[in-house]
Amino acid sequence: MLTTTHTPGHQRRSLISERMVPWLFLAPGLLVILALALYPFLYALSTSLHSYYLANPAGSRWVGFDNFTAFFRDNNFWDNVTTTIRYVGVAVGIEIPLGFGIALLLHTQTRFKLVWRAALIIPVTLAPVVVGALWKFMYNNQFGIITYLTGLVGFESLFLGGPNSALWSIIVPEIWQWTPFVTLICLAGLATLPDEPYEAAAVDGASAWQILRYITLPLMKPFLTIAFVLRLITAYKVFDPIYLMTGGGPGISTQVLSIRVYELGFATLQMGRASALALLLFIVATLLTKFVVLRLLESRQDDEGRRL
Repeated sequence: MLTTTHTPGHQRRSLISERMVPWLFLAPGLLVILALALYPFLYALSTSLHSYYLANPAGSRWVGFDNFTAFFRDNNFWDNVTTTIRYVGVAVGIEIPLGFGIALLLHTQTRFKLVWRAALIIPVTLAPVVVGALWKFMYNNQFGIITYLTGLVGFESLFLGGPNSALWSIIVPEIWQWTPFVTLICLAGLATLPDEPYEAAAVDGASAWQILRYITLPLMKPFLTIAFVLRLITAYKVFDPIYLMTGGGPGISTQVLSIRVYELGFATLQMGRASALALLLFIVATLLTKFVVLRLLESRQDDEGRRL
């Protein structure tokens, strides 16, 4: 009778081969990701360190970090930063509480719940280019519905053509399209909340405001944080609707940083500076996301520590 013995070396080789199987299946996908993401990133990094003029690529020369430091001496850059902060701050600052409030109403509303939820998906599914074209048409000074309705009540504005009103006019479509996105995330969170805290609060005679403040909001914090991070990143890099509605004008009153990247790269053909600004946007977005996520994790650890 033959017996098979497995030496320690054979067992180690077998274990290593078993561990390599998942990586062999993942390898094709990883290679595609590296080709589509890592290579363009490294190329943009290399371009940002060169004085690269698109009309004369042969004249590219190494300038180090000059493309980055030049922005901090540019007054228009700081105007772009201020415009971006105002755009993101107002849009996201309204979308989060408004979306959460609508979610609370829909969560308690039983009649036509499916109809309302289906209607919420419509703005989110529209392409940003479509949203920009739609609202630009409605803002038209000659035949736009918004101009017509505001004119009936005696309020006349240039909307997209006014240096003071243009920024607020492009924020409205942003809120209209993405508030339902926040609502859907909040609805998903509300559906997962446990019933026990609410039953205990009802027995203790807690008011609706107390239940919202001390039970619903703490339990919804992870979902609100997810909605905040996703909206912060999306609003921070918005391009299509703003470019379609105003192109960054009048003047530079609506020129957010993403529009400035486009202007540098494809209007003035300064690809080196455009790549540098795009990398700055990426770094800031990464740091903001990391900060918010770390704060969420710290708050959850504190909550768990208090419960223990």
